[in-house]
Amino acid sequence: MTKNYAQSMADSVVSPTTRNGKKFRNQKNQILAFIAGSSSFASTSAIAKAIGASLTTVGARVSELRSNFGVNFKTVEVNVNGSNQTAYSL
Repeated sequence: MTKNYAQSMADSVVSPTTRNGKKFRNQKNQILAFIAGSSSFASTSAIAKAIGASLTTVGARVSELRSNFGVNFKTVEVNVNGSNQTAYSL
């Protein structure tokens, strides 16, 4: 999926804020776009690095996407540098 298509899909689920003609995307929108644009599962640490957030923040935002927006993620547990993490895909 191309980045533009992934971002458009994320924008349709989590609307960006528009101010002075510019779009501002929150963390939920950025996370959804990153996962949608990934060709395979995206680990929590990869998502956190891509959007500049902590692992805890990513987990909280993914939970909000599930509960508030009804996004169903496929998940797997992966080992990243000796720590178990969840990886997400659509």
